[in-house]
Amino acid sequence: MSQIVITVDINMKLSLKSVQNLNWKKKYSKEKQKIMYHIAKQKISKPFIFLGDFNAHNKIRNCLNSNSQDKQLEKTIIENDLCLIKPTQPTRYHENTNTSSTIDLAMTTPTLFEDIEWDAEHDLHGSDHYPIIISIRNKPTNSDLKRLNYNKTDWSSFTFMIEEQMKNFDTIDDESRNRWIEIISKVIKQTTPVIQNKKDSLSIFTAEIIAIQMAIKFISKSNSKNFMIFSDSLSTVTALKQYRPQHNLIIQTQNRIHDNLNDNNGKKMTLIWIPSHIGIQGNEEVDQLASQAHNIPISNLPIPHNDLRFWTKKVSMEKWQLEWNQTSNFLKLSTPFLSQKNEFKGLKRKPQTIINRLKIGHSSLTHSWILNKTNSPTYNSCNEKLTIHHILVKCNSHNNSRKRHDIPSEVEKIFSRDKINNLISFLHEIQIFNRI
Repeated sequence: MSQIVITVDINMKLSLKSVQNLNWKKKYSKEKQKIMYHIAKQKISKPFIFLGDFNAHNKIRNCLNSNSQDKQLEKTIIENDLCLIKPTQPTRYHENTNTSSTIDLAMTTPTLFEDIEWDAEHDLHGSDHYPIIISIRNKPTNSDLKRLNYNKTDWSSFTFMIEEQMKNFDTIDDESRNRWIEIISKVIKQTTPVIQNKKDSLSIFTAEIIAIQMAIKFISKSNSKNFMIFSDSLSTVTALKQYRPQHNLIIQTQNRIHDNLNDNNGKKMTLIWIPSHIGIQGNEEVDQLASQAHNIPISNLPIPHNDLRFWTKKVSMEKWQLEWNQTSNFLKLSTPFLSQKNEFKGLKRKPQTIINRLKIGHSSLTHSWILNKTNSPTYNSCNEKLTIHHILVKCNSHNNSRKRHDIPSEVEKIFSRDKINNLISFLHEIQIFNRI
């Protein structure tokens, strides 16, 4: 098996994984284990697209027969909640039999599925496989700005943050113009509250459970005897099978099912899980109806406290950000936007400590003179005042080292996750890593 993974940025981060000659025949083949591991452990960032020759034959896709590889592939799609992008024409030409089949397939995550268009060229270009064209419908990058409440924008914070960012730009040229657009969009998001929609307060999990409860209520009032409830939420169906669930809504739903089946009314109820986004007609129709529900009045439903945790954190972060916008120190320059995520997870303790000291702007190298009660030191290379900002951005004696290690000129970018290794290498080269 040969494989390659790349990540591209097309208004979003997207991982592409290409595979060839994948062997699904062995139940525990190394190739299969590797694919399953990458998906299950999310080693490939989402959203992603798997594409290539999976050796999966199915009569539905114009193959002469169906094989075990196709069954294994179908199982993988279902277990990992993936979507198979339906081919619209054959992908391989068999010269010996003068026939065509479709064995080159593509899978993706549900969030990306509806925006993908699949096509194949009609020219083999000397191969026995037709080139496949995957197109992604473009979405505006700032569509979410429409949901911001501009009547409540903190314009003083907005002005302050923009002025702080302007210090990093000497001139505005074609290269920096796009960066400026990104900065303005980001500052607007940080200083303008989002228009809250009560519908969004419910998690998808809660919404799926409530939908099943509504179906049970309908069943209890019906005179029919046999019912089937279809749900494409595997997490909900699995939770309802728990012997001692902790979630209150799951307990309520189990009790309602139990009450309906114990009324001696002869009713039979079957709960069936169906995979989503694989072309099941009834499920696709339900999804369309669900999207129309956004236009109807908001239902007065109680919200579980678990669902409110997310919004409590979100509101707290928004208020914290507004207070943070009013500060002016080096940490604000290196971290203008607050986050609850540990961006340096995976690094050893010492590099994390050094990076945190650099972000604060206080280190043994630059501030030990305060404890020693001596004069503020100057940097040996250029006799300028010794500060973290000067070392990382301003000092001309380190220009070549910055270029070698691709150190950005903006402090915020220096501490981005994809530049941390560059920063550490830079500190080692200028021999101050162990002095921070």
